[in-house]
Amino acid sequence: MKKNILLILIGILTVNCSSDESQENSESSTKSSFSFTLDNKTEYTSIHDEKINDYDIFPTTWEKKQVTNTADSKYTISSSVSIKGEADEYYHYTDFNIITSDKTLQVNKIYDIDIEVALVLGLPLAKDPTVCYTTASLFVRDETVGKVKITSFDGETLKGEFTISNLSNSNGYSNIGFCNGAQIKEKFFIITKGTFTAIPKE
Repeated sequence: MKKNILLILIGILTVNCSSDESQENSESSTKSSFSFTLDNKTEYTSIHDEKINDYDIFPTTWEKKQVTNTADSKYTISSSVSIKGEADEYYHYTDFNIITSDKTLQVNKIYDIDIEVALVLGLPLAKDPTVCYTTASLFVRDETVGKVKITSFDGETLKGEFTISNLSNSNGYSNIGFCNGAQIKEKFFIITKGTFTAIPKE
């Protein structure tokens, strides 16, 4: 049976901005983008024209590799993102992995998340008086539903849309942790309005 996998990993690094950036990366950034909204209130978007702790911030890219010992291909879409319109002392590295038996990604086809794969998001949260912690690591549950629709692909530029519902801040554990002395309760998050335009990784 054909298996389609979308895996997002977002890691957090401290920021040390620099004005140095190559002309090539600047030109690439105008051709690529990445954004999504968490819980219909916090928007995240791709960032460019920066260096963070000597790591170059790169444009949104895609890369195809063969999955070992299978006929499947893995498409990895990568980007650097941050909260839109806010100063952020961190940046967040994002990877999308789509594994499919299709020879190439099909325009207008929807690829489902394999919910057996853990989905972890180390994301800063918008200021919310009901949530005292400032970041959330999110995981798939049985109720999680996620879809990625390829909207355009000419062999070079790859575009798509995605949504993910019922992501939990609990990885199946009842004791998630404490915040200001109170036990953190399980909460479900949704990602909507996800879009990306990716160029080939060099």
